Amino acid sequence: MKKFALSLLMLGVFVPSFSFASLSVVAPNGGENWTIGCPYAIQWLSSNTAGTIKIELYKDNNFCMTICSQVPVTMSSYTWIPPVTVVAAGTYKVKITSLTSAAAFDFSDGNFAINPGTITVTSPNGGEVWQKGSTHQILWTDNICDNVRIELWKGGTLSSVITTSTPSNGSFTWAIPAAVVSGNDYKIKIMSIASATGATSLVFDFSDNNFTIGTPATPITVVTPNGGEVWYSGGSYIIKWIDAIAENVKIELWKNGVFNSVICPSTPGPYTWVIPASVIAGNDYKVKVIGLTSTASYDFSDNNFTIAQGSFIIVTSPNGGEMWAKGSTRIITWQDNIPWDVRIELWKGGAFYSLINASTPSTGSCYWAIPVTLPTGSDYKVRISAVSNAGTAPLADFSDNNFSITGPSPAGSPYGLVKIYPNPGNNVLHVHFTEASATPVETGIYDHAGNLVLRQVTESVAADMTVEMSISSLQNGNYLVVVKQDQRVLSREYLVISR
Repeated sequence: MKKFALSLLMLGVFVPSFSFASLSVVAPNGGENWTIGCPYAIQWLSSNTAGTIKIELYKDNNFCMTICSQVPVTMSSYTWIPPVTVVAAGTYKVKITSLTSAAAFDFSDGNFAINPGTITVTSPNGGEVWQKGSTHQILWTDNICDNVRIELWKGGTLSSVITTSTPSNGSFTWAIPAAVVSGNDYKIKIMSIASATGATSLVFDFSDNNFTIGTPATPITVVTPNGGEVWYSGGSYIIKWIDAIAENVKIELWKNGVFNSVICPSTPGPYTWVIPASVIAGNDYKVKVIGLTSTASYDFSDNNFTIAQGSFIIVTSPNGGEMWAKGSTRIITWQDNIPWDVRIELWKGGAFYSLINASTPSTGSCYWAIPVTLPTGSDYKVRISAVSNAGTAPLADFSDNNFSITGPSPAGSPYGLVKIYPNPGNNVLHVHFTEASATPVETGIYDHAGNLVLRQVTESVAADMTVEMSISSLQNGNYLVVVKQDQRVLSREYLVISR
């Protein structure tokens, strides 16, 4: 309206102040850079208290598409996810028009950009030597809101699909199969799911240079404990190794170069060891892993580790490198051998920041609903201390390294289209829709490896409608719930199942 009224005034036409309600685009209003597939808020101001508006997209000042044909003007904001059909460009504007009076309209003051997003592989990125049978983190950075597909390429040709779909959170744990052919001409390719399903705007990246996958130099290699660890009597620890033998192994404990005891007579590995109270404290321990049949195949820890006695607390998660989003629910875990409750604190930049739980039973885990008010940052740690031992030197432990609190991802439906509850879940999940849809809506649940474990399609939904989904078949753990409509992601929320 503001431009129409101004034009009339320039022509000398008197415009009564009550003729039209003013309408003004607030966002995007010029300079923004939006990514295809991610949610953004189109915002406006209006002096009108009733009526509806239409929202349109213009490119190079020419009509491109209708974003929404009708929305109440009083909403002041509409969440839009640019579809994969949008052509990447930096000359877009939004036009908002009153449906009550077509003379009331406004454009973005300046151009904004819509781009397909980026993915950058960071590891393996060239020169790495990874052994068959070992486990590694595939790492990348991106600014997309879609899941990603990860592929293994050899000699410039697709070799295998590592995962068809995993959350775009920057890391994926890959256990390299023993069947992979050794070679020094491997690369990793990571692409958005939209790209993998034939979208016009391809978003992907390869490792910059080749890396190597080979056979371990020795048939068995101890990975953990391998020197310097401090393990406590009564604690539970995982002994890990990699091997190129098709048989179980025996695990032994050695002290000061002398056999001490058998930890496990036969296991395929890895093995969880609860250290007996009878083990004597010392800093001269090693683990020996031996093939049961080919006893000549064995390996020791490279250096000594310590077994300590007494009360302990050990933070296990978050313990460094995790990226947890504001508004999500996570599980803080620890080990201890104490009878007292524990206090859980959040530290930032080396200083106490806030209290997570003043007193909770020392069961080894605690749910944390991360407040949306927390500032983002990569300098967080968790501190867990014994409540009954809070003297001058309380029994306590910190995360070994910093973890990150990130801005709200599409998880948790910050844009208000879908609400998923309860979280933690039990047997039935409720999916509440605030907007109607005449086209099918798909709700998919993925496990921690990115595998689709449950799927439910609702042919159509009404506004303010709740759909129930049975999750009784799922085991306790962490999952990702993705709600889509016409390939548009309405919600991506982390779900904890606890019964």
